[in-house]
Amino acid sequence: KSAGDEEASLTSREGARSLVFFGGKGLINYTVECDFRLNSESIYTAGFIIHGARYSNSAYVTEDYKFIQGYYVALNKRMVKLEKLNYTHTDSNAGASRCAMEIGAWHHAKIEVNGNNVNVTITTADGQSTTLSYTDSIILGGGRFGFYSGGASMSYKNLTIKG
Repeated sequence: KSAGDEEASLTSREGARSLVFFGGKGLINYTVECDFRLNSESIYTAGFIIHGARYSNSAYVTEDYKFIQGYYVALNKRMVKLEKLNYTHTDSNAGASRCAMEIGAWHHAKIEVNGNNVNVTITTADGQSTTLSYTDSIILGGGRFGFYSGGASMSYKNLTIKG
């Protein structure tokens, strides 16, 4: 928990990889909405995992956040990025856009998953919206939704999953 967090929020810790999964392998077509806050400026990212499976929790230093299967909505103060992660066969350029997010302010994410289509809309605290859309020719079949941090501190609240 970080300063200013409410009781019903979840926070990732700066400098540590962390993952929390929801749902199961049968989670295929769904919409997620969630409020999030970047707690500090960081060289790392934090965000959301879509169709998550087979996360590596190895202690090997060489295994970074890409050692998972799924799609990662990576966020930091300056951008939102959608990556397809499949261990070393990663597509880091599935989608990216500049998005100025104030540190310490609550922002909103809406993620729509329909088959091989993923749409991500980030609405910042000042009302600016950024949308990324990605259609995968080789989909990673159903999998869990999750909160993920590659090392940045982020707080999450008001999670809803429909579908």
